[in-house]
Amino acid sequence: MKDRPQYIPVGIFTVLFAQYFGSSVMQSIGGAIFQNRLVKQLEARANLDSDQVAILVNAGSLKVRDMARQDFLDRLDAVIAAYKDAVTNVFKCERIDTPYLADNDEGEVHASKV
Repeated sequence: MKDRPQYIPVGIFTVLFAQYFGSSVMQSIGGAIFQNRLVKQLEARANLDSDQVAILVNAGSLKVRDMARQDFLDRLDAVIAAYKDAVTNVFKCERIDTPYLADNDEGEVHASKV
């Protein structure tokens, strides 16, 4: 880089752009994964119908415990477990549905022979 110092700003810009762009894309993907998993878990674990799930989802994560205590006191533990599972699922790859990747018995993802 000593012989081409004019490329340093371009390199810095490229690195920063990739970091910010990747973060914004992954935040959107993570939010979608969380939302989808949360709805499925609330329906499965807490036996809530779609209207009840909408009440909790629209309440937001900060007020979910208060809403669950108010409307679904008997299912509070199941609602909290559903939120815990949805958050945890964002940070791990439980299953990848592509023909090129498969998981083995130990939960490790590897390329499959197609």
